Amino acid sequence: MASLFAVGLPEQAQAAASASDNVVTFSEFISDFGVSPETASALEAKFAELPNDVQDAYLADPNSLFTFGPVVVATSTPSPTPHFSTMAAVRTRQVVDKQAVRVFGVEVGNFTLSYTFEATAGAVKRNLECVGSFSGFGLAGSTSSSDYVSNGRGTCSARHTMSYAFKGAPFSFTKLHTVSTVAGDPTRVTGSIRNV
Repeated sequence: MASLFAVGLPEQAQAAASASDNVVTFSEFISDFGVSPETASALEAKFAELPNDVQDAYLADPNSLFTFGPVVVATSTPSPTPHFSTMAAVRTRQVVDKQAVRVFGVEVGNFTLSYTFEATAGAVKRNLECVGSFSGFGLAGSTSSSDYVSNGRGTCSARHTMSYAFKGAPFSFTKLHTVSTVAGDPTRVTGSIRNV
């Protein structure tokens, strides 16, 4: 029995060393993004809890660490009247959509899309402004925005091309963040973010 234990010990020690190396590598990865010490500690603790093979997979493809999802979709109007008075009345409306960037469920950044348009009660008439931005941890990137009106529906999109370096290798991803009004009711909107 003692010989079986002795044979297993080097494998256990090797696995522990590999896990330790992975945690150090992940810590370096996170520190490059300039997150707060509290956020870094929370992320490192969550990473350390993962099995070695899962840690290895994340470190082999660091883009897989990032998840994206909605924070809030809001519609507002600067008009003091909360509802349209007639079908012909045109009002300026603004939508702000935020999509969070998370690592292990911890929010580390936001994609924000601000969309301003003119609409009647039933249709978008024209777009006034469409601006996309990113805030949060240290990704370098560029954003290009576009908008259009089709069949009374307004759409605003921002294409975010983000990049970073990990272990000396460049990584990048591109996200398309879109907000569209609902056909027939420009007070309602949908927001999404997806890979492109």
